[in-house]
Amino acid sequence: MSSIRRLAGETLWYGLSSILGRLINYLLVPFYTSKGVLQPEEYGAVGELLSYVAFLNIIYTFGLETTYFRYANKLEEPKIFSQALSFIAVFGGALSAMLALSATPLVNYMGYEGKEEYIHLLAALMFIDALWAIPFARLRFLHKAHFFALTKVGGILLNVGFNILFLWILPRSGALPHLLGVEDKVGYVFLANLLANALLFFPLLPYMQGFRFYMDRALMRQIITYAAPLVATGLAGQINGLADRWFIKYYMPEELYPESNQYILGVYNACVKFSVFMLLYTQAFRYASEPFYFSKVKDRNAPEVFARVLDWFTAIGCLTVLAVTFNIDWLKWLLIRNEAYHQALGIVPVLLIANLLLGIYFNVGIWYKLTDRTIYGTYFTLLGAIVTVAVNLWLVPRIGYMGSAYATLAAYGVMLLACYFLGQRYYRIPYRITYLAGCLLLTALTLVTADAIFFLDGWQSIVWKNLLLIPLALAFYWGLQDKQKPKASS
Repeated sequence: MSSIRRLAGETLWYGLSSILGRLINYLLVPFYTSKGVLQPEEYGAVGELLSYVAFLNIIYTFGLETTYFRYANKLEEPKIFSQALSFIAVFGGALSAMLALSATPLVNYMGYEGKEEYIHLLAALMFIDALWAIPFARLRFLHKAHFFALTKVGGILLNVGFNILFLWILPRSGALPHLLGVEDKVGYVFLANLLANALLFFPLLPYMQGFRFYMDRALMRQIITYAAPLVATGLAGQINGLADRWFIKYYMPEELYPESNQYILGVYNACVKFSVFMLLYTQAFRYASEPFYFSKVKDRNAPEVFARVLDWFTAIGCLTVLAVTFNIDWLKWLLIRNEAYHQALGIVPVLLIANLLLGIYFNVGIWYKLTDRTIYGTYFTLLGAIVTVAVNLWLVPRIGYMGSAYATLAAYGVMLLACYFLGQRYYRIPYRITYLAGCLLLTALTLVTADAIFFLDGWQSIVWKNLLLIPLALAFYWGLQDKQKPKASS
């Protein structure tokens, strides 16, 4: 139980860095869109190019964070640290060099003629991001959750500071220089990111001690074999996340809503942001749980501990779903001030549950990482993509954006079930299926019936719904107190 308490404490710190990071970055949106900062065309360019960065970062890091945890517990940690960092230095450097050399055709294809500096800056940014991924993974391995969180938040604050300097202070003082060949505000957004990330070298330097350039062919083959499916899974997951937007914009009948499909897509995108509450919880837990799982794999009681961890994760996740949904009537004014976007709020509880299922899937899926069968992660993600496409094809023409929300729920649910049943063949974990299913079912029933039970308007309804969380939390906690050894699931 003490190990689970430590895991919970680290999750809080990782969650703090994620929440603060998301919040600070969210505050950059009204700054970028203020008069005199970025024009809509410039802001569109920033968003487009940074979306490519998110996709390419998966290739740059090559799944080596998870791979590092796997082999750091099997081999000498300094050896795998040096190997992973050396690989990224060579692989990432080659990728960035290729991008830099291809800058002119790339910017011409995307309609940014003469703006090669965009590609040069982003190539450097992705290379540095990938390099720092391994020292940050070492912090997680060493359970330096406090330092990890402070360093991450510090980097984000530096980025904000450089943005304000380049886009607000210097332009108004008439002293905006042409740094590194940058000539416009879009480039300065990328330069701000680059400088902030480059300065992380100094706090991370003490945790890079012992590094030496090291490339062992045999070990490299093992690493690539283990990591390649993780890369494919990440890329497939990125594509998965974009499918709903495509179907809403291009496949939904125009007559389904009074507004245009482009307008409805904007409404949908705004309300999807409410799922960030569950995404933050899941991300924070993953930061803490991966090194935890790998460190426990040799323990005799590891399967029972893993099952217990999932009990806690699911119970807290269910309460998060309920808390966000019950408070949506005032949260909507905090996150989305324009009432025109509120028509799509019906997708919020569906997407919250979907992302909770995704978080459970990440926990259950630890078996294919522990047994070096990472290719199964790719299979499950591809299965989810097929379900996503099929359900969108079926429901979007009939019920619009709610069809996309249900498609996400169905995809993650199918991935979870497939991962669980196959995982019990290769690495049996005695999950308490009755408890887990009971938490999810009680959550779903509460969401469906809460409005009917508390039909009051305004704050009275919000208060009564939140009071309902108390007995639900007690019920979940009571189930967690079962001291009997979990029965092996079939």
